[in-house]
Amino acid sequence: MKRHLLLVSVILLCLPTAVFAKPKTLYVQVKSGDVRATPTDLGKLVGSAGYGTEMTIEESKGSWMKVASEDGKIAGWMHASLLTKKKISMKASDSAELAASSGEMALATKGFNSDVEAAFKNKNPGVSFEWVDKMEAIKVSDKEIAKFLKEGEVKPKEGE
Repeated sequence: MKRHLLLVSVILLCLPTAVFAKPKTLYVQVKSGDVRATPTDLGKLVGSAGYGTEMTIEESKGSWMKVASEDGKIAGWMHASLLTKKKISMKASDSAELAASSGEMALATKGFNSDVEAAFKNKNPGVSFEWVDKMEAIKVSDKEIAKFLKEGEVKPKEGE
């Protein structure tokens, strides 16, 4: 009986904190961060949030955050690498061009960035990047990606 009373007391003491806890707020740290319908890179693109946009975190799943913008116009899933705790504010003298794109962030998390590319080119002057540049110029629409995934019966796991 004493154990049950102790358990109930602990729950009642913690309840106000859980119910009235302030939602966690993060800020978009890239020029344009993709917001998806599901927590996966293959999820349908439902919008994007610009540099410094304040996002309320509703839940997390792996390295994905379910977010909503302060004005409620943007809602969905963003990868945690696109968000920061640091409040970002743009001043007239600032330039959003200094921020990384979501593609650059994806490359950076894999250890590849413009500095690594430049160093590789310096060490390998005979290597041609013509075909790499051509591949990077290829743009595939979300509709084409969805068709490809459906035809290939690819079903991504959420949260990856």
